[in-house]
Amino acid sequence: SPGVFFSESLHPNGTTIYSGRIIPFRGSWVEFTTDINNVLWAYIDRKKKFPVTMLLRALGCSSDKDILELFEMVQDIDVKKAKLEDYVGRKIAADVIDMNTGEIFLSKDSEFTEEHIDQLKKSGIKSVKFLDLEETGGAVILNTIGKDPSRSTDDAFEAIYRVMRSTEAPDMETARGLLEKLFFTQKRYDLGLVGRLRLNQRLDLNLTAETTRLHTADIVAILKYIIKLQLGKA
Repeated sequence: SPGVFFSESLHPNGTTIYSGRIIPFRGSWVEFTTDINNVLWAYIDRKKKFPVTMLLRALGCSSDKDILELFEMVQDIDVKKAKLEDYVGRKIAADVIDMNTGEIFLSKDSEFTEEHIDQLKKSGIKSVKFLDLEETGGAVILNTIGKDPSRSTDDAFEAIYRVMRSTEAPDMETARGLLEKLFFTQKRYDLGLVGRLRLNQRLDLNLTAETTRLHTADIVAILKYIIKLQLGKA
């Protein structure tokens, strides 16, 4: 029956695997699933797979920063107001530039330490972006970004084409067209009225009944729900 279905299984090594599968009325099946290394993968028709962040880049979240913000993993902290001791051990989400010198004070992905606290207060830097992994379950997204060879929207289209067709795309238009035909063209992909109704209900979406093709909001909501399952919040 068309809709989205979530499942949980136990790997032989004891790791819990979570997945969400979209079954359309007509078109390719797509499934999103974690693995034993806590990486999220997209499977097309159960055969072809690639990191879900690659799909998100193809859908417009081009940079790592876009993806992190999509999952609300970035906390923008006011240096003067925040208790900086509480952030020791946290990772930096984006390069922190010292405007007085023009140099990078804290680099992206570096760890915030006690030594940085006094230096930061003296630097005149007003805000710092920290990664929030515990509350958002963002570790799986960071792991997935680490497995993703693409770094831009064009990279993602080309990489997905190689996975799906086992060859290089002749041009960017062809690479982009593949994903469009698979999921976003009414003639090739159709959730049906029942499928749309069930996706809306399950994912708390309000897309119109006429939107029977797959929508970016569907994919994002499914990925967020899988992360909630991991956190025990769903």
